[in-house]
This record gives sequence, structure tokens and C-alpha cells, in this order.
Amino acid sequence: MKQLRYLMTRSLAALALAAVSAEASPKADDYADVYHVVGVPNYLEVDRNPNERSQILTRIPRDGKDITGYPGETKVVNREIWMRIEWQGVTGYVKKRYLKEGE
Repeated sequence: MKQLRYLMTRSLAALALAAVSAEASPKADDYADVYHVVGVPNYLEVDRNPNERSQILTRIPRDGKDITGYPGETKVVNREIWMRIEWQGVTGYVKKRYLKEGE
């Protein structure tokens, strides 16, 4: 009986700890940084998906800034790193090499 009570107490403690940890764990969206465009002649295309054949949602001018980027949401496609961004209400993917952190 003592052993059963001990196991039940440990199980409940583990469940409680897991629940607290899950609530405290930040999501990828919680890690956002501000970026600006670098190294493009005219504009940076924002694509629906992380690839060059995807639908273009908008174009950010070469002096574009105040771009919210999510470094935790990058994808590598054909050796190119794409990052999910948000700019002027549009969310999509851009090639990370054309973004620099900071305003």
C-alpha cells in the first residue's frame, strides 16, 4: 500500500510539473526580431512558401525596415535559408541573407 501511494504521489507531481513547464515554454512566435533589407537592387520578394516558385505576396523596397522576423521559423530549401517574416500586415517567407537585424 505504501509503495502504491508513493508511486501515485510521484506520478501526480510529474504531471503537475509537466503542465507548468508546458505553460511556461515560449512558442516560436514569441521569438521575434526587427530587421531591415540589405543587398537587393530594387526590392525583396515576400513569398507565400519558402521557395522561389511560390506565389509572391508583396515586395519590400530595398530600404525597407521594421520587418518582424521569426528566427525560430527558418527553413532550408536548396541550400537557401528562408525565414518567416511579417511586414505591413503580410506574413510570408524571404531569403534570410537579405535581412539584417536592427532598424
